[in-house]
Amino acid sequence: MATSNRQLTDTEYLVLQGLAAKPLHGYALKKAVEELASGEIEISLATMYDTLHRLLDTKLVQRLADEEREGRLLRTYEVTALGEAAVAAKRILLRRMLNIRATGTGRIAT
Repeated sequence: MATSNRQLTDTEYLVLQGLAAKPLHGYALKKAVEELASGEIEISLATMYDTLHRLLDTKLVQRLADEEREGRLLRTYEVTALGEAAVAAKRILLRRMLNIRATGTGRIAT
């Protein structure tokens, strides 16, 4: 499935932000997302993997490598150029929304 122009969900945004600094495997990504949210959000592994699969399907992330460690398979993911663009678009939307609230105009600032 190709990516669409739809907005990222908050969870997708956080997962992409968690991968922004460097590629991570699932459990490390879960911890990175929770740190980004300053402990205010706890994401379950099931939700995170569902989100990763959506991001893979829409080509916003890609899987880099599989590594076996202590009998467990660790899959490493990274953000693609499309994923970076989606994060940038979400940031613009969030800034505009914050500006609406700050100005009280009810209009999206450009």
